Parts: sequence; structure tokens; C-alpha cells
Amino acid sequence: MKHVAHQKATASKRVALADARTRIADIEAQILELERLFQSLEEEKAVLQDQLDSYVYPVLTLPNEIVSEIFIRFLPIYPKRPPKSGLLSPTILGHICRTWRDIAFSTPALWRSIGVFIPTADPKRIEAESRAMKIMLTRSGSCPLSIDMVSSLFSQRQLDPFVDSIASYCDRWEHLRLFASSRHLYALEGPLPLLRTLTLGLWRTQKDDSRLPNAFHTAPLLRQVALSRYYHCLHAMLPWSQLTVLVVNSIMPHKCGLVLNHTPRLVHCRLVLKNTDDAQASPVPHNAITLQCLEMLVLRTHEAGDEILDGILPALTLPALCRLQISVALFWPSPIDTLRALLSRSDCALQKLRILDVYHQVNRACARSVKLYREAFPTVAVSFAQEMDVKPMFSCFEYYRSDSDHQNNFDTDEELSVWGDGNTSEDDSDFDL
Repeated sequence: MKHVAHQKATASKRVALADARTRIADIEAQILELERLFQSLEEEKAVLQDQLDSYVYPVLTLPNEIVSEIFIRFLPIYPKRPPKSGLLSPTILGHICRTWRDIAFSTPALWRSIGVFIPTADPKRIEAESRAMKIMLTRSGSCPLSIDMVSSLFSQRQLDPFVDSIASYCDRWEHLRLFASSRHLYALEGPLPLLRTLTLGLWRTQKDDSRLPNAFHTAPLLRQVALSRYYHCLHAMLPWSQLTVLVVNSIMPHKCGLVLNHTPRLVHCRLVLKNTDDAQASPVPHNAITLQCLEMLVLRTHEAGDEILDGILPALTLPALCRLQISVALFWPSPIDTLRALLSRSDCALQKLRILDVYHQVNRACARSVKLYREAFPTVAVSFAQEMDVKPMFSCFEYYRSDSDHQNNFDTDEELSVWGDGNTSEDDSDFDL
């Protein structure tokens, strides 16, 4: 019995081994077939890849000069400053392909508008901003520059590297927006042959400012200036007589004469008047200021609902005045009589008048007020608008807006219209200086 069982087990093993050998043969045959298929697919893949590699996208056949021009038109119109990264930035053009990156990095006009915002004292952030600014300045070649440097830092030491970097390119500045210490102006001395517009946010240091350099007297093309506030030390720094556009965000009424009597060529002017703490300050004398060329004037209070300020309006004679926007507090308590006297004294042809009143949206007497103004000035387009607060911040001309998208926009709609070329349409929005 044991012999028979052994023979059966041996036979069973032989059958299993035979089946394994057969299966291995089948597997080898399948592997061979798959290897043939793999080889065939590899060959087909190589053929297709050759076709792809030999294909040139039509856009890449354009001359580099054309691509550069397309890139330039992709960015916000100069002198607006594009973001440093993300959509509408020149940097994003270098992320498409190697060819476009080479073109973008070798197109100076893409890097001529430089915006630097330093919201924190974090050394890493400061270093990153400084490095990015230096890269853009280098890539800008010999192009005129539009530079926007805004910072929440009040540390001269931390701002020094930024000011020193842009100072070495001062001969190419065309549009400059700068927030810095008055002491930084010593680093900005030099010829400014291209500078056309200047927005200056300045804070004064303990150092004596009386001998500050005539920093911007070497700018023969400078015509448009905006100041975050008026300091007496600015008087020697700016070429007032050649300005045609002037915006001052915070100036005391009794100092207006010091400025306006030295700006005979002004065409557009916006003054945000602030109450003075000087009890001895006297109002500007009547008829003390004559601006023969001034066409558009905005006089506003620093804060909506400000107390009545000593009137600046009786001091002005404006023969060319076409458009006037004024806070109601500045010509109270006899606004119509005050305006009538201005127009009579100036012998001007006023076209549009906008009254800024903090209460106008809820004042039921608004319609009656409009009627009174229109009866008094039948040839003038009269409208009312709500007074807006000037933000108590370091930034130049930032306003509270109900539209949150504009909360941190330093170029507000009002500001941009002041910087316009003077070609105004009949639309009322053009009057928002």
C-alpha cells in the first residue's frame, strides 16, 4: 500500500511540474509579445515626439521686437506701476517659457515702472523688497523711470538702502512718488533732467531743516507736484514758479499765500485745508492772491464736518477759473454772497460748481439749496457731493471709500483726474479733482 501511495504522489508532482513549465512558457510568450508591443509603442512615441519637437508655435515665430511690444501693452499704461508679481506683472511673463523669459528680461520698458511697498519692519521682507527693486532698476536699462516708494517705516536706517538705490538713477526719474524723511533729501541731490511729476510724503527729523538742499530745482520739466503736507522747509526745495498742477493734502489757511503767490502758472490746484493751532495766525488778506492761469480749483477741509476755517476764498482772484469744488465750511455763513464776490472780482466764466457737504445725503433741504445756487448762478452747472475724510495716515491722498476695492489705492479717482492732461469731457466725473 505504501508503494502505491508513493507512486501516486510522484505522478502528481510530475503533473504539477509539467503544468508549471507550460505556464512559464505561456508567460514568456506573453512577455515577448508585450516587449514587441512596448518597442512598437516606444517607436511610435519617438516619431510623435519628433513631430512635436519640430513644430514651432506661430506666436514663437514673431520677431522679438513684436513680442516685446505685446508685452509692454500687456502691462498697465506707463507711468502706472504694475504689481511685482501675479497678473499684470512683468514677472509673470517670464513664467511661460524660456523664450518669453529671455525676451521679458531683455525688454527694459517692462521694468521702467517700479512700485515698492514696505508694510512691515521684518528684515526678511525689507531685504526681499530691496532686492526686487534693485533687479528692476538694473533691467530697466536706460529707460525713463516711474518710481513709487511707499513705506510704513519711520526708521531712516531701514529706508536708507531704498533711497540710496533710487538716488543713483535720479537722472532717469520721470515720475516719482516718495515717502521718506527730510534727511533723505540729501541723498537725492543731482540733476533731474526728466522729472515731470512728483508726489512727496515727507516727515521731518530733529535735524535742522533750514539748510535742506534745493533738491528739485534741477528738474526743468517738473510741472506737477503733490505734497502730503506743507512744511516751510519745502519752500526752498521746489521750483514753484514752473508748476502747473499742485496738490497739498494738509496746509493751514494762513500759509496758502506763501505757496500760491509763488505759483503764477498753476492751471489745476487742490488744497486740503487744516485748522491751525497757532492762535496768532491771521487769515490771508483779501485780494492777496491772483492766479491768472488757474482753471480748476478744489478747496477742501481736512476732515468732513471740520469747524469753519478762516476763509481763503476772499483772498483769491482767478480770472481763468472754469471749475470749482469747495467744502461748504470754507465759505460759510454766506456762501452765495462769497461766491458771487469771487466771480465778480475775478471776472471769470465759471462753468461747474460742486459743493462738498458732509450732510448732503440726509439733509432734506438739499434740493432747496441746489435751487438757490442755480438761481444765483444760472450759467453754472451746480451739484452737491458728500465730503470725504482724508485718512489720517502717512500715505499721500488716500481717502475713505465705500468701495473696499479702493481702500488701499493710492491713485484714487480724484487724484488721477488732477494728474490728467487737461483734456476734460462734459461728463461730471472729470470734475472730481
